[in-house]
Amino acid sequence: MKPGMVQTWILDASPLILLHKIDFLKTISEFARTWLIPGIVVQEIEEKNPIDSYLRELSLSLKGTLGLIVWAKKQGLIDKLKPHFDNLINAGIRIERNIINELLKAANE
Repeated sequence: MKPGMVQTWILDASPLILLHKIDFLKTISEFARTWLIPGIVVQEIEEKNPIDSYLRELSLSLKGTLGLIVWAKKQGLIDKLKPHFDNLINAGIRIERNIINELLKAANE
């Protein structure tokens, strides 16, 4: 780990937007191993400017709830997507069924 590097940074909308505007995100991106951007912050940013530009500057991709479960399967942490997707549906996730079906199909489930 580099001197001054922290494990995780959690960013609110204001610093993310302002540091992006002055092209400073890439400068500080090497000092955190993980960047967490809460969902409510993503929604706030999306109202002002698509989040893609911020993520590109940090060399990150955005993973939602389903994306994290797909990632877990790719990493070998879980065997099947469907039971976890079913649990999310039972827990109240609001998502179109066709999106889940597409992810299951892509994973040969």
